[in-house]
Amino acid sequence: MYVNETDKMTNYLRNLLIDSRETIKFPKKARNNNHLLDSKNRAIFTSLPIELNVYSDNILLIGATGIVGALLIYKLLQKTDADIYCLVQAKDLAAAELQIHQTLKMYGLFQEESSSRIIALAANKNQQNLGISQEGFEMLGMNIDSIYTCETLSENVYSNSNKVMTEILRLSKLFKPKALHFMLFPIWE
Repeated sequence: MYVNETDKMTNYLRNLLIDSRETIKFPKKARNNNHLLDSKNRAIFTSLPIELNVYSDNILLIGATGIVGALLIYKLLQKTDADIYCLVQAKDLAAAELQIHQTLKMYGLFQEESSSRIIALAANKNQQNLGISQEGFEMLGMNIDSIYTCETLSENVYSNSNKVMTEILRLSKLFKPKALHFMLFPIWE
């Protein structure tokens, strides 16, 4: 079952690379103004200093329990020395850690020797401060160098995208600028 989903994703991404002229049409549900940023958040892009830390010591990953997030964790652990903070929708820290480990094991990507660099954060990205306490949000703002967010096109993304992105953008400029990598993928049936 999972191999089939991976093959579909691989073929989809390969086709996008081959024919980059393809126009992706969003469902009518997505055609609203939720994707527009207000003037305060739009100003972020013109007010940030140009220098960004290219080498990340601490990375925040939102969407770690999906296949793309799991692959990203695996690659980041291989290619960097960074600690990877994973924001997971969970009731507590133990449940968040379990979800990450189960996802990595399910795809055959779990490596015990580098698992200490994966730091789970039980959160709710649809709430203020991404569902993290104010102190925790500020700690992330001080320590994180890069933010990766992997989302699927779903009703949740359409209805909450502006709120979620506002919180992510707010975090990306808190205390120091951070590189922001946003990936959005369709859902295959």
